[in-house]
Amino acid sequence: MKTSFVVAGLIAALFETSAMQSEAREPVLTVGSAPANELSGSLPAITVGDFSQSDLNEMRVLVQSYLWAISNLQADLVFLTAADSVTNVYSTPEALLRRMAKIHRPVVGGSLVRFDGVSIRDSVPVQSVYIKDELGRQWWASYLLEKQADGMWKISGCVIMPAPGQIV
Repeated sequence: MKTSFVVAGLIAALFETSAMQSEAREPVLTVGSAPANELSGSLPAITVGDFSQSDLNEMRVLVQSYLWAISNLQADLVFLTAADSVTNVYSTPEALLRRMAKIHRPVVGGSLVRFDGVSIRDSVPVQSVYIKDELGRQWWASYLLEKQADGMWKISGCVIMPAPGQIV
């Protein structure tokens, strides 16, 4: 079993503590639409500053837990990290794992990870992660996060793209 992914994060999730307290904080980025004005009637942009440190820690531990679960082919934990909008599409945790393992292949064999902070894209918080797969290729994974009705953060989507160069 690969344990290089997030054992500390998994333990933190179980004990509701932050495993990353001693790490240096990543810079946070703010992306979004312009603040509301009376003419546009649009809502103000959501920024990373709108989330508590607890929310940001929970987002990171969630993605860490997912990475550990998928790299160790743990269907139940992969299912627990997925948003309701995702789990409603799949009949069983095993069906979700099969699909995620197929479309997120670089993550399944990944061995090195570097978290790159949370940003906001189209009013959705996104945790970015750089991953090195078993062949030494680097990937950028962007996990879309969604707060569920029960108040827990879950993963609602992911985009994985090649990230050549020396990142991780």
